[in-house]
Amino acid sequence: MGITVQVRRVAGLVAASLLVVGGVSGCASSVDTKVACGKVLAVLNSISTEAMSKSGDVQAMKKVYDDGAVKIREAAKGSSIQADAEKSAAALETLGQQVSDLVKNPSVTPPQLDTKSLVDAGVALRNACM
Repeated sequence: MGITVQVRRVAGLVAASLLVVGGVSGCASSVDTKVACGKVLAVLNSISTEAMSKSGDVQAMKKVYDDGAVKIREAAKGSSIQADAEKSAAALETLGQQVSDLVKNPSVTPPQLDTKSLVDAGVALRNACM
């Protein structure tokens, strides 16, 4: 399987992982939390869309994840979801590095990439936003 196909599969996995947070219903316990959750959700949706569009360029895709992590941190700063948002941001950065490493080591296949931390962080973030 070629690198581009593998990277596209990774982008699809990430999009699916980010959708875990998409279940946030806006039932957050405070206005502060509700606003932060809305901002983080908007960032996650944009990351998913943008990463898929960059799947032919691994470094651009990595930049989407890294920039998204910065935006998630900014959106949640000072809110009650900051710790959970930090976990999501860190998981995105890790995944971006793994995608970049995929080009350096083409024998790595998407199922070996660690998306579990991203999914777990997404679940925690979703729960914090409910």
